[in-house]
Amino acid sequence: MPNDDTQSWTSNLPSSKEHQGLIPTANKQGYMLREPDCLMTDFASFARNKTVVDVGAAYGVASKLALDSGAQRVIAVDPAADHITYMEKHLKPHYSDKLQLLKAAFPCELGIQNGEVDAFLLSRILHFIPPEKVESLLESIYDYLASDGKIFILTLSIYVSYFSEHLPAYEKKKSAGEKWPGLIDNLHENLPEEDKAHNPRFIHLFTTETLTSLLQSKGFIIEECRYSSQEAYPEEMQNGKEDVVLVARKP
Repeated sequence: MPNDDTQSWTSNLPSSKEHQGLIPTANKQGYMLREPDCLMTDFASFARNKTVVDVGAAYGVASKLALDSGAQRVIAVDPAADHITYMEKHLKPHYSDKLQLLKAAFPCELGIQNGEVDAFLLSRILHFIPPEKVESLLESIYDYLASDGKIFILTLSIYVSYFSEHLPAYEKKKSAGEKWPGLIDNLHENLPEEDKAHNPRFIHLFTTETLTSLLQSKGFIIEECRYSSQEAYPEEMQNGKEDVVLVARKP
């Protein structure tokens, strides 16, 4: 299967009737992109001849891309049994010992020593991590990373059009010094009916400023942090700033 077209490989996955290009996750943690995005591509390019971890791998689009790009070892971590089973059936036979599948919620034991991972990918999962667990997750990643190892993050921003009514509250919380101003406990009130079944009831949104500050507080050196748009999202979500993209390294 190496270098097979990703669209044909994912053609038998459950599709979203409402949103072309998006695949609902099995554990109600939003959607996975059917096609790799720019951050996945950058992660995969960096992964060549390296050991990398795909956190919240879902059905394995980014993991497959990294393997096809020449990764020495990919550890795909996901808590959903259906995701692991799919990768076991469709990816594992083609990549043998280069792909390690781990059914778990990160942070967890990866079976390797601290300092032995070259990169982590967190694509569209950080906004579903409860704030009280975000810091321990980043601390664990920092420990596992080798010197000059990188973390690649893509997460939803506070500027997604669905959440525009929360902007004033966000600014007020931020001005008051609240640690997690982007936390929204009533997510379903802002979602179209068809999306409620595929999402949890809370979401934790970021800006470039809050994400940069968070990573710096954990010792990372920021290489890039910017807003990004995503054509696969529904038109009503798009405004050019719907995602925050960050790349940072461990010194």
